[in-house]
Amino acid sequence: MSSGNIDFVNKAKKKGYDYKKSTIKVSTLNNILEIHPIDPITFIKIDVEGMEKEVLEGLNLSKYRPAVIIIESIMPFSHIKVHNQWESILLENNYAFVFFDSLNRYYIANEQLDKLSENFDKAIQCYTQANEIYPEYKIENVFKHEVDY
Repeated sequence: MSSGNIDFVNKAKKKGYDYKKSTIKVSTLNNILEIHPIDPITFIKIDVEGMEKEVLEGLNLSKYRPAVIIIESIMPFSHIKVHNQWESILLENNYAFVFFDSLNRYYIANEQLDKLSENFDKAIQCYTQANEIYPEYKIENVFKHEVDY
């Protein structure tokens, strides 16, 4: 596991994960998109082991408008939801929450809701049916051996 969040690193060490301290250069998405422009941005997936807020703070959502943003929203090694730490950034920038799959939260830019929300409605129906038919495969059950409750 890689993380810039020392709390998550310490928890991983306690669970027996290898640990190697490295210094790496990081940049904001704003800087990366200035150098490597993408237009339009269809979606972004953020999975940064506890640094979601920092990533979102480095992305100008007025200038760059991904249609869909998917963000891992549970604390590593748990099922504790952490979206309250960063969700306001999305909501204040006109994104609507549409779906939680037990691991990730899905947001759609408000201007894309009419076009895309029907697809998420179908995905939610499939997800719900699958969980009813195969409850043993719900993420909460599959990873119980790794979870701290």
